[in-house]
Amino acid sequence: MLFERDPRFRRVVAAARERYPKLASHGFSHALRVLGNAMAIAEREGGDRLVLALAAILHDIAYSRELKEGVDHAEEGAKEAYRLLQQAGYSREVAERVAEVIREHRFSSRAKPSSLESAILQDADRLDAIGAIGIARVFAKAGEDAREIYDPSEKPGEYTRGRKTSAVTHFHEKLLKIASSLNTKTAREIGEKRHEFMLQFLRQLEEEVKAAKCMQLAL
Repeated sequence: MLFERDPRFRRVVAAARERYPKLASHGFSHALRVLGNAMAIAEREGGDRLVLALAAILHDIAYSRELKEGVDHAEEGAKEAYRLLQQAGYSREVAERVAEVIREHRFSSRAKPSSLESAILQDADRLDAIGAIGIARVFAKAGEDAREIYDPSEKPGEYTRGRKTSAVTHFHEKLLKIASSLNTKTAREIGEKRHEFMLQFLRQLEEEVKAAKCMQLAL
């Protein structure tokens, strides 16, 4: 990727790194994995690599503000990304395209992608929520929020942003629905394998905690 050597790109990466929270579930390493996913998908699907790379790096820069202030990190992140890109020296056109891709990336918004780049970023971000890394992240997030690993009394419902449930319930309300929501053929192929891995994990987990769950409900 030639743009990696561009001083403007390096300034954007440095600014983004400072804005991501120091959290295992949603830190800067998440942005780097989304970047890797996006580039892998674009290799087969096409799309503007520069717009994708900038959007991937910047897509969650307002996540810390969402945690503290309750703002929509996709909407506010799009605005912040636009300002950062202008300050870094990118054209207004590039800044606008990146901002639009970021604005549409959020799973809970149910936003339909308006461009190939938007479709790819949605896929790249969602792929990082499933498979082995998705399992790691969901339990990291449960720990950050002081939520249970599992709760036999919970009945999975429709996923609602901000609803505090056990990690296992979150699998059923959100993560197990992601593979069917992916936009591109490439992402769906990757997602299918990651989805199956999660199912295997949940079956094993259910087997290991079955006796304890029965005791918990009885006491």
